[in-house]
Amino acid sequence: MTVTYRNLSALPPPIGLYSHVARAGNLAFFAGMAAIDADGRIIGKDDLEAQMRAMYTEMGDALQAEGFTYSNVVQMTTYLVREQDIAEFYRVRELVYQELYPDGKFPPNALLIVSRLVDPDLLIELQITAAGD
Repeated sequence: MTVTYRNLSALPPPIGLYSHVARAGNLAFFAGMAAIDADGRIIGKDDLEAQMRAMYTEMGDALQAEGFTYSNVVQMTTYLVREQDIAEFYRVRELVYQELYPDGKFPPNALLIVSRLVDPDLLIELQITAAGD
């Protein structure tokens, strides 16, 4: 099976040596997305809800650029920096999921608490795998 790697013009350039997405057959593996604007600035510094909403929007743009929607997501991994934000994470995710998954069919998600992300002002990051027909 051939694997292809792409960077998406709909997203800020990668901040390291990686690609935004790898495709293998009907699967797409998306790099971690966080609340970073087109100029590389953090969106919503110290505001988990703002960062989450920006993160889900950025991932939605990445999915769309590859011909997917959130209904194609088969696995999510969420990285959260502050343990004290777990309740807020669940509150905001419930609000966002009402928009992303109105049918109530949610993909599997692992929530990992980490000591920090690539930029110390980032509070959360999302990595996904999607599948198409």
